[in-house]
Amino acid sequence: MEENKPYIGIIGPNENNCTREIYQFGVKLGKLLSEREINVVTGGKLGIMEAVLKGVKNGTSENKPITIGIIQDEAKSKGNAYCDIIIPTGMGTARNKVLVNTSDIIIAIAGGAGTLSEIAFAWQMNKPIIAYTGFDGWAKQLAGTKIDHLSKYPLYSAESISEIMELLDSLIEKIPETK
Repeated sequence: MEENKPYIGIIGPNENNCTREIYQFGVKLGKLLSEREINVVTGGKLGIMEAVLKGVKNGTSENKPITIGIIQDEAKSKGNAYCDIIIPTGMGTARNKVLVNTSDIIIAIAGGAGTLSEIAFAWQMNKPIIAYTGFDGWAKQLAGTKIDHLSKYPLYSAESISEIMELLDSLIEKIPETK
């Protein structure tokens, strides 16, 4: 694994709001991230978080990327089985800021209030956000917008996994920390 690979934060629905279709999408996305040997950061629990990390671990890359779960709980045992590193913050939803701060780029998929807070933190911290529009939720509602003047990036809109990957490749080249 190259040390200069970025950390991509994946945000979206937990197990209570993650449909089978969203879960399968997450596994597919994770496999593509694995092929590029891109490190992945999630909330480390179930739903889209588990799906993407499962995809990363089941990917075909020889050099598996690092998977990090930044969980709300105090016990590492609360993280999902696909996390290489589990960071138990004990901070509840305040861990959303830690997740965003750890990430170089955010990919938002569907999502409710938790995803909205992560999008807001990413925006305020000037992190690029790719918002997938294939599922209902905050990612779709905010895709293509510019919330205010705080970020130099718009919320990039992606209608397919291939668009997500194209945007991701382009953004990785533009971010100094990932070169």
